[in-house]
Amino acid sequence: LQALRRYLPVSQNRLEKDDIDGYPEEILFPKDLEYRPVGKFDEDLSAAMQKMSEIETLTNSVPSFDVVTGAYLLAEGCQIFPKGTVFCCVVDPGVGTERSCIAVAAKTGHIFVGPDNGLLSLAARQYGVEEMRQCTNTELWRIETVSKTFQGRDIFGPVSASLASGIPFEKVEPILEKIVELDVREARIEHNSAVGFIIRIDEYGNVVTNITAQLCANLGIM
Repeated sequence: LQALRRYLPVSQNRLEKDDIDGYPEEILFPKDLEYRPVGKFDEDLSAAMQKMSEIETLTNSVPSFDVVTGAYLLAEGCQIFPKGTVFCCVVDPGVGTERSCIAVAAKTGHIFVGPDNGLLSLAARQYGVEEMRQCTNTELWRIETVSKTFQGRDIFGPVSASLASGIPFEKVEPILEKIVELDVREARIEHNSAVGFIIRIDEYGNVVTNITAQLCANLGIM
């Protein structure tokens, strides 16, 4: 065990006698220390574990900074989740700039929280918008200082958690009339051909487009 101690963090090693010389025997704090749990879902442990089991990751495979791919995967993947699901969406190359933090309530009952950079626009277009709001209510944000570069942790995550726990959508704060839209036209048929947009090329070399199976069926391709 003594040999293993060298691999422990320094703060867990005991100070030798020579190291203690010069340190005060007592340290006084000006106010009482307050315990703050991190990521505490519920006072009851069983209920907290149940809530944790309900958290799912849609995907972590979106290429860095690729808002279009993230928007496409979100719009395609969220349809399998039930009404009332809240999606915390973070593909945010513009973090730290003037871009807004937003929440979109879809007509299907799904809620999307993320940056206003087009990431939520394809889902909003596909499922219809019930209401859109800007995330300005700091009471729903992380308690500690909000970072300029980790707003997924400090704003999107806490706001999503608040909405999932039953906080009314209007508490997010002011209504938005419009959000940033991606310049991705819907797939269509022109001159007896399918015309679409290349979303991405996956790791297997497959070219993924927004041309739907129904569109191909209309052309007799499938």
